[in-house]
Amino acid sequence: MTSLTSYISSDYQKGINSLKPKTSENHVLVYVEGNEDISFWRKILSNYEKEINIKFEIKCYSNDSLATGKANLAKMFNQTGKYLVIALDSDYDYLFPDQSNISQAINNNPYIFQTYSYSIENLKCYAESLHDVCVQIIHSDQEKIDFVELLKLYSNIVYDLFIWNLYFYHENKEENFTISNFCDVIKIMENPDINDHGVSALRNLEMRIQNKRQELQTQFPQDYVNLNYFANQLKSRELNKDNCYLFIRGHELYKNVILMFMKPICRILKNEKIDEIKRLSKSTQERDNQLNKYNNDVGKQKIDTIVETTLAKNHDFKNCFLFKKIEIDIINYIKLFG
Repeated sequence: MTSLTSYISSDYQKGINSLKPKTSENHVLVYVEGNEDISFWRKILSNYEKEINIKFEIKCYSNDSLATGKANLAKMFNQTGKYLVIALDSDYDYLFPDQSNISQAINNNPYIFQTYSYSIENLKCYAESLHDVCVQIIHSDQEKIDFVELLKLYSNIVYDLFIWNLYFYHENKEENFTISNFCDVIKIMENPDINDHGVSALRNLEMRIQNKRQELQTQFPQDYVNLNYFANQLKSRELNKDNCYLFIRGHELYKNVILMFMKPICRILKNEKIDEIKRLSKSTQERDNQLNKYNNDVGKQKIDTIVETTLAKNHDFKNCFLFKKIEIDIINYIKLFG
């Protein structure tokens, strides 16, 4: 059975728009990989709608099935145009723009927007925004861990192993060290000690990574000699030791690194805030009133759930250099309506 989306194209949508009164806003179809991407791209694209009197209509790949993902979106690449665009995660396609036909299309088609980071999760984990996420959750401005320094250190620790993974991917030898293998190694395996700023957890991570690097160097000595040259080539894509957290698989970063630190930090901060209220209250009634107010402000759910929910809605990544690339792509697209 032919998918309904196979009949939809930019020209088709242009025809639909032409049937509306001239003063009506034109609709532009935006296809994304999955439901979680809709709110992400809506938050970004909605800022441009009034400027050119259009309405971005963001939806998943298909209306007649549950098929999602980049491979399905790729079926629509030839249908893109002024009134039908695609927005998707870069994965490794930005780092390797000539790796495949899909990579070439993503990097050369003005009607395809990409995250430039591995996925939307990487941008939601933008280091400079994470303290503000904690403040939003707990209503406390105490900084238990400097997330900017944490992710810089984390990136430096995982960088060399990441280069191994990227190298095998680029050389079509991914079976030697798959992205899943890589992600298994770079997890934060234990609950970090927030009192030591996560140093012990990072030290354990560094030991695991050093062991894996040594294993790969021993197993693939001929590939090892090519790594420095390969890494230098990637500098043109702005990947370096301080920011590689933005390019690793976003779901792993989100779930197995950021939340591993953010959840205990917010638990500690909440307990400290409650202790402060108890200490400063002048009466039992004042204490109970303030505690009820604080718990209502923070939320009734468990703190771990609130952390996950709030981080999922984080859009404070506008200063990230990769987001600037998204903006440039959208602005260039908007000029087509000028």
